[in-house]
Amino acid sequence: MISENGRGVKKARVILMDPNGKKVKGGKTNKKGEFILKKLEPGSYTLQAIHKKLGTGTAAITVKDKNLQVKITVPSKPAPQQTAGSREKQFDQNPGSKYFKYWSPYRRSLSIEGNPQTFYGDPFYEATYNKDKRIKTVTEYDSERNPLHTWNLKWTRSGSRSEYYVEFHSRGPIARLDPRLYSHQLSEVRPGWKARFSSRRDGRPKEVKVEDNIGVQYYTYKFTYAPQLDSNLVMEVIESSYFRSDSTFEGRHLVFMEEGEWLRMIQYYNRKNSSIYTLEYIHDPNMEETVEIRLDSTGREIDRKIIPFMQPDQFAYTLEWTGREVVIHEIEDVSVEQEGLSAAMEKPVEQYTSLELLAPVYRDEILDENPPKPFGTFVVGKRNVMQFGSTGFGMELQWINHFSKQALKNLKTIGFFGVARSDISSILFFLPDYYQLEYKYGIGMFTLGYGLTMGFSLTPLINLMDLDLIPTQTKIGLVGNAVLANGVLEDIDYTYWATIGVSITFLTR
Repeated sequence: MISENGRGVKKARVILMDPNGKKVKGGKTNKKGEFILKKLEPGSYTLQAIHKKLGTGTAAITVKDKNLQVKITVPSKPAPQQTAGSREKQFDQNPGSKYFKYWSPYRRSLSIEGNPQTFYGDPFYEATYNKDKRIKTVTEYDSERNPLHTWNLKWTRSGSRSEYYVEFHSRGPIARLDPRLYSHQLSEVRPGWKARFSSRRDGRPKEVKVEDNIGVQYYTYKFTYAPQLDSNLVMEVIESSYFRSDSTFEGRHLVFMEEGEWLRMIQYYNRKNSSIYTLEYIHDPNMEETVEIRLDSTGREIDRKIIPFMQPDQFAYTLEWTGREVVIHEIEDVSVEQEGLSAAMEKPVEQYTSLELLAPVYRDEILDENPPKPFGTFVVGKRNVMQFGSTGFGMELQWINHFSKQALKNLKTIGFFGVARSDISSILFFLPDYYQLEYKYGIGMFTLGYGLTMGFSLTPLINLMDLDLIPTQTKIGLVGNAVLANGVLEDIDYTYWATIGVSITFLTR
């Protein structure tokens, strides 16, 4: 039932949304303010009632296996009447801004739209948009309508990726951005300070640098995300490490998320990597309560208390940022099981064509009798035909072209290789997550012989798809190759060379 001052509200629009803010069902109330939504799947929802004159009301509900009655007051928390002597703070609404109840910086997503009056007495977010209708800034306000901090987003031209920094408007801990990822050990922020983020591909933070209003850096947070999988439990472990401005390690903590949703444990360590204390959480959905247990460094329980029920975070930990869309998943990059490789970890088979401009940097003296000249070549291949961990096996067809004035020493041939590619981006912490560094090695045959190859590829230096210049996945990158070949030159047993250059690669699946 939808009511205002105890009276039913007719012709109010009712919207039922899932945890991601997507509309599931809707309808309108009758003369008594009543409405019915049938055949709902069990789960958690947000119910919103909107009336053109009275405002908006919201309620969080959980549907189990029986009928549920809900009563919403419009507005949910009515604002007090202003009087001449009232000191109630006025809120100036900015034209072009929109207001929301929820904001996920990891998903770049806003949910449950309203106005400041709708969210009276609760925190809310004000969003502005750029000319392409993408989110430009998001400012969080506390329950008294004081601005706390602002997310400033910068998008690629295609809108497939974005980065951001947070500017703070009030003094306090950075842990207010996310109490699970940050520590109170290094946490102070002041008005005018900024937190500059670099993100993973799924939108979650990889590194955060905090600096003051003149650019002096104070401390840094670094995050890693690792899955753990056994026969009964899927757990993601998030490691948060914090460093002072001189890169001195200050401490770290581990966050254990069951199935990417339920917070189960947080373990805190000092600068000597010794345990300080541990927080464990036991959730009871039926009783709608959470028990928090505090353990000391030896694992002895020192405190136990009941806290408000901690619902799974609908935004932060169960979503993967893929660029143009956000998809819900249960397992990401899980480890190898006894039966073989998990399907969730398998990468799609990719076919690619690469046009390369190469310059020889080292050659056999047989080839080096003439000055090295850059040459164009091409590679047609297929990757991830077979996979073992971070290594994928595929095939490549290469065109080789080394010029020589002596006809017998001209080296123009085609090679067919079986190639393994290992992604080694993760071991280079200084490499932005946007880039992919692969080490490749293989064996194969030439038209008149056989050989070995090894090399690397770094992509993308430029992603043409992000620039909206081409609709196909097309990347410009840096490549290097070293080849040892046998029987490819007449009267010569073997020869070798190394090249480096740029490539433009077209990907298909």
